[in-house]
Amino acid sequence: MSECGQVSAGGIYVHIPFCESKCGYCAFNSRPLPEGVPARVPAEYVSALLLDIEREAARWRPNRFGSVYFGGGTPSLLSPRQVESIMKSLSRHYRIEEGVEVTIECNPGSIDSDRALAYRDLGVNRIS
Repeated sequence: MSECGQVSAGGIYVHIPFCESKCGYCAFNSRPLPEGVPARVPAEYVSALLLDIEREAARWRPNRFGSVYFGGGTPSLLSPRQVESIMKSLSRHYRIEEGVEVTIECNPGSIDSDRALAYRDLGVNRIS
C-alpha cells in the first residue's frame, strides 16, 4: 500500500473476443465475426464493455493502474473511435497512472499504417 492508501493493482486487461475467423489451434475465448459482417468489433459489444467498466469502477477505485492491455481475439478489429471511447471510459472511472503502457494485440492483416497512427495518437504505445 502506498502512503496515500492506494494499492497498485498492476494492469487492466480488456478482452475483445472477436476474430475474422477462428483458428483451429486457438483455445482462447474468441469467436469469428458472422459472415457478411464488416471486419470490426460490433458496437453492441463495445457498449456492453463500457457499461461493465463503469459498473466495476467502485470495486477498483482505491487501485492505480500502470498498464492497459487489449487482448483477444483480434483487438485490432477495434476502430480508433472504439479504442478512444474505451480509453476515455477507463480514464474517467479508474486511476490510470501517467505514462501508462497501452498495448493492443494486432494481426498483420487487421492493421495498416493509418490505423496504427490513429492508435498511437490515442495513447497506444505498444503493439503485440
